[in-house]
Order: sequence, then structure tokens, then C-alpha cells
Amino acid sequence: MTYPENVNKKSVQQEWDSAAACAGKKEGASGLDKDIQWYDHICDNYEEAEEFITQHDSGWYDQLAVKYRTYPELSSKKMTDMKNRLEKAKARLDELNGFHFANAKSQYVGCKKCGSKLSLRYMKSNYCPLCKADLRPESKLASIKSVEDKIYKLALDIGKEERLLEKKSKAKSTVQWLVKVEYHS
Repeated sequence: MTYPENVNKKSVQQEWDSAAACAGKKEGASGLDKDIQWYDHICDNYEEAEEFITQHDSGWYDQLAVKYRTYPELSSKKMTDMKNRLEKAKARLDELNGFHFANAKSQYVGCKKCGSKLSLRYMKSNYCPLCKADLRPESKLASIKSVEDKIYKLALDIGKEERLLEKKSKAKSTVQWLVKVEYHS
């Protein structure tokens, strides 16, 4: 859950103690097992705050909070262009991953792995129902791999551009708390 930087920490603790008590009422719960541990550290973004909490979490009902920066809508012409290209690439991947044999003229397809002859009338996926091998041609698989690589690279480039824009707009950022609680219900 996120809260403003100047939130009353005692009220957040009470809020989550009440939630834990309600959820565990049948088992006699009276609140969280531990108090929320508030780290006075500021992460550059939400993802870094999640990572910080993951690294400090023992995995046993820890209650943790850390600050992170939020930025006004970060945008640039380059960012908009990359996001548009990413959406087009995702649409292309969905198209390529559709049922390959939907408009096939032949009635049967052969599996190169197990040698089965399969009737397309009963096929609903691109995989052999017997050995699970992909039945699509190598050229189609290469096209899919190429688009997946493009999506991966665009996602990395978008992340780099976001971090660059975050650095430029640090003065305009606000700080919030990311709070993670665990309780038995």
C-alpha cells in the first residue's frame, strides 16, 4: 500500500493492526505480529522500493516500509515513439502466435518429431497433441523470435529513457511510503 510521506505512522500501524485482527478473528488475532519497520531510505522509484523490501524481508510476516520517489507524468517524443513501437510489436506477436493452420488448404499436417499425421479439422493449437512439439514452420518460429527480441529491447530502452527522465525531473518528484504487511487470515 502507498501512503504520502507525511503520513501518521501510528495511524497506519493501527489501520493494519485492525485489518489483521479482523482477518484472524477466528484464530484470536489482535493485530500484526510485529510493528511496521519504517526505513528512512528513499528509493528512486516504486520498482526500487519493491526490490528494497524484498531484500529486507525475512519471509516470515515482516512488516516493512520504505520511501520512494514518484514523478509527474514522464514523457518525451522519444518515449512516446518507443511505446507506440512496443504496442505495434506486441500486436504483431499476438498475430504471429495465433493458430497457424486456421486457413490451411490441406486437411492434414505432419509432426516432424513423432511422425504423426494430424487432421486439421480437430486441431485447435499449434502443438502436436501427442508429443507437444511445435508444428509451425521454422520460418514462422524465427519471425516470432525476432519480434520477441524486438519487444525485449524496446522494453529495456523504455526503462532507460524513464530513468533518464526521472533524473531530469527529480526536483519535481514527490516522496511516498511503500508499506508491505503480512498477516494470517
